[in-house]
Amino acid sequence: MSEAGLDDWRRAFALGEEQGLIPAEVAAAALEDLAGRPVAELTPALVAFLVDVPEAQLLELLRGAATAATAPLGEGAQTLGAEGELLPGAQLGDFVLGAPLGAGGMGRVYRARQLSLARDVALKVLKPALAEDLEGHRRFLREARTLAALNHPRVVTCYQVGSGDDGSPYLAMEFMPGGDVASLAKRAGGRLDERRALQVACDAAEALVAFEAAGLVHRDLKPQNLFLDEDGRAKLGDLGLARSSAGSDRMTLTGMAVGTLPYMSPEQLEGAPDVDVRADLYALGATLYTLLAGRPPRINQGPPRLPDASPRTAA
Repeated sequence: MSEAGLDDWRRAFALGEEQGLIPAEVAAAALEDLAGRPVAELTPALVAFLVDVPEAQLLELLRGAATAATAPLGEGAQTLGAEGELLPGAQLGDFVLGAPLGAGGMGRVYRARQLSLARDVALKVLKPALAEDLEGHRRFLREARTLAALNHPRVVTCYQVGSGDDGSPYLAMEFMPGGDVASLAKRAGGRLDERRALQVACDAAEALVAFEAAGLVHRDLKPQNLFLDEDGRAKLGDLGLARSSAGSDRMTLTGMAVGTLPYMSPEQLEGAPDVDVRADLYALGATLYTLLAGRPPRINQGPPRLPDASPRTAA
């Protein structure tokens, strides 16, 4: 077949992930390597080396991904997976889905192409199991409105919210080519050097200033929810648990703890009704600790030990 570009390999990797041939972290690392190369260098031999998959299987993945991406919907294109999730090549409104970028409690995020503006976006699609649930819809719309209310360089931008012909709700957001900070730390051997970790923490702190000014609490700040732009700067995203600090849009019962355990303040763990920006500051401290120590703070096991501050030597 003709030369395959980066988007072709991205679709092929997504299909490989669906088939269990290519782990998500391997695909992400390979795409990062391929992104800086001219198309002529993106050969099956090089890609086979990067993802440890035989060339013959890679070519099959390329062909399968090309078929899924070009076949008209409803005329032979496979658009749904075994659990009802959308597959690369499916179209929602103005967006054609590419490779999955990640999944959370409410939905799956894909890299997608917005046809009208010819730009890449991150498209969050509500889980099929929640699509018919009224509260699930309300939470999804709340995230969209929260994002739309924040216009700040350190917060992921919301472009559009809508639903496909099949009723699948989606949220189109700014695409962050650097992935999340947790993956960055993993590629660096588990933790970041002090300068890089502090830069990420400063970016996150700027985002929290915008949240406080808007009267909002994020409630789930962690390395997985900090995303990197093309310049390596971090932006805060995934606002599925965000709410007004006044509690006027509260959708969880008082006394119910929400968040991610190692990054939750004591008040948040207790389900306090008046959690404010101080809970996010606690999460920021726990995030910085994680990036420096290579592991999150331990909960209920005494005060966390400070990470070794001695200079690291190259392996």
